[in-house]
Amino acid sequence: MKVMIAAVLAVFTLTSCATYLDVQRDQKPIYEVIAEKPGVGLLHVEVPDEVLARAPNDFSNMTGLIAKAMRDYTDGRGSFVAVDYTHLGYHPKWERVTTGSDRLPPFRVTSLEGVPAGAQTPLVTVVRVVDWRTTTETVNSQARDVAHVQLIVSTWTREGREVNSEMVDALARSGEVMLFLKAGSQNLVTWYQKSDGHKTLSTNPGKRDELFFLVMHEAVNLHLYPYFSHKVGDRLVLVDDEPYKPGVQAALRGAYDEAEGLWKALADKDPKAHGALYNMAMMKLIRGDDEGAAALLRQASAIDDKFLYGGMLTDIEARLKMHKKIGPAGISVSQLMR
Repeated sequence: MKVMIAAVLAVFTLTSCATYLDVQRDQKPIYEVIAEKPGVGLLHVEVPDEVLARAPNDFSNMTGLIAKAMRDYTDGRGSFVAVDYTHLGYHPKWERVTTGSDRLPPFRVTSLEGVPAGAQTPLVTVVRVVDWRTTTETVNSQARDVAHVQLIVSTWTREGREVNSEMVDALARSGEVMLFLKAGSQNLVTWYQKSDGHKTLSTNPGKRDELFFLVMHEAVNLHLYPYFSHKVGDRLVLVDDEPYKPGVQAALRGAYDEAEGLWKALADKDPKAHGALYNMAMMKLIRGDDEGAAALLRQASAIDDKFLYGGMLTDIEARLKMHKKIGPAGISVSQLMR
């Protein structure tokens, strides 16, 4: 994705003037929970004996670690709460996946029936630990700690409708974290790592517990990320050709309404002013209005099929296609792209 965007910008700058705008833009939830009291409850954490046997003794309470990671991520994010329901004694049935596809987790829950009445959150989650370990590796005669966690995380409505299930693979080396998804969109990793939910941690040699807590939190956070609004750090490109400069200067001051008004006046006067439409789309994007941004980008692309316009539109449409509304009647809108 980064290589593609770099190529897009290189082509764009050959034909047009451009200005970079560094912003903290709003990002609405990808999965929208419609409930009076939104939240997710941890029902069960499955740790097979063979996984437990190779786990570090310091971190044997995986249930407690996952429950804490969920609470840490949801705290301070509005009314959405995370609740530990593992004391209710619920045990889901995990089945081995035998399709041979490397895009699917090795196990999955095919149904979630009989959720205890004590679980009151609209969403419930079950987790299977595939792997977790800490090691030390030597690079250029320097020792560094490594922490690795693989979790299959499956979230459902309390009524038994699957929302999203995926295997999160998180690997950390002295504060650097690499994240991968199976049965989910890798776009989620990119979006999450640009958001204010993503955390980094500098660790000192020997503090493997800090590194393990980081990698555990990142794995859980990535699964929960789509349910929340976030601030996202981004560098946007504005078309800076002569008629658009006053709007660009306003945007650089943070006067986004003023900038959008100036570009709209240009677009109303000249329907072929694709740069104005594109710049307006960036103002919509800053406010978290993906639908409005996509509509303007489609108009701009229909006038002049610039790589920049198409690249931005592809990224926004990927989020729109993943959007779900989750309510008492189940899931609507669209399903995850597999």
